[in-house]
Amino acid sequence: MEIRKDYILDSYTIIAENRSKRPNEFKRNDDNGSIAKCDFCPGNEQMTLPGIGHLGSPWNMRWFPNKYPLADCNDRQSISINDKYFKSIYPYGFHEVIVETNDHSKQLFDFNIEELKVLLDVYCDRIRDLSSKEKIEYVLVLKNHGINAGTSLQHSHSQILALNHVPELITRELNAVNNYDNCPYCEIIEIEKNSPRYCYENEGFIALTPYAPRFNYELWILAKKHILSITQLNDSEKHQLAEILQKALIKLKSLDVSFNLLLINSPEGFIKNMPEGQKQGLHFRIMITPKTNIRAGLEESFDLYVDTTTPETAAEFYR
Repeated sequence: MEIRKDYILDSYTIIAENRSKRPNEFKRNDDNGSIAKCDFCPGNEQMTLPGIGHLGSPWNMRWFPNKYPLADCNDRQSISINDKYFKSIYPYGFHEVIVETNDHSKQLFDFNIEELKVLLDVYCDRIRDLSSKEKIEYVLVLKNHGINAGTSLQHSHSQILALNHVPELITRELNAVNNYDNCPYCEIIEIEKNSPRYCYENEGFIALTPYAPRFNYELWILAKKHILSITQLNDSEKHQLAEILQKALIKLKSLDVSFNLLLINSPEGFIKNMPEGQKQGLHFRIMITPKTNIRAGLEESFDLYVDTTTPETAAEFYR
């Protein structure tokens, strides 16, 4: 048993492997939807808000505003509060859903490399488009898979959330990175290449389990070169990212648990205003966090992370 600190953040994880479970002992996903009642299936387009865009005719991927948004573009500055103890702002922004496939039973880990590459293209397009809109400071891309990861519909989909503020996690990481002369993640990649947390790599990307993960079997996919956003990747690099992502997803399918997938990018405005040659900024990565157990009272009450599987053991699984 030990307590590990995050690479750059003041965040700590208790590694308690004596409480570990083998992968096949984790709670399995439950089915959460039928085709007939699915808002996202072909023929049910009227059950969603009008589409923003789609690929194919008939469509094989489409995106549209979320019917239950966490932010909207109604500017209600009058309800903002800026008091000593009581502060709030209206969540101005855009919340979209990307239905990744027209096949109700097909999940992300069933996608081939080309299909994953197309999805990455759409992510990039939506980030660029939404980042160009007035007042938007950050565009968050995430995917929830399974009930325990927060999804309410089985049909495979991602979410795009464009906000008028930068999320706390991104702000904390940006501030932490600024304490270093050069990008700490570039150095971490070189160190972890030779560690037991190394999983695999290709020409452009490396997959590893982080030293102090917040979740069992947490996996990071990092760009080998110093880039700040997925929008900076060319076609060849996105294909390489799709290759290594597919490998991780196939392993997750065998684990058969809920998971979250999150793209960690620097804000587009930050990238545009950064002096040429500066090494600061948040190194692009994809973070995959399986939900293998439920956080207990101790973890929730004191914001602790307790992992029952070491990242070294998790890396063996991914390899």
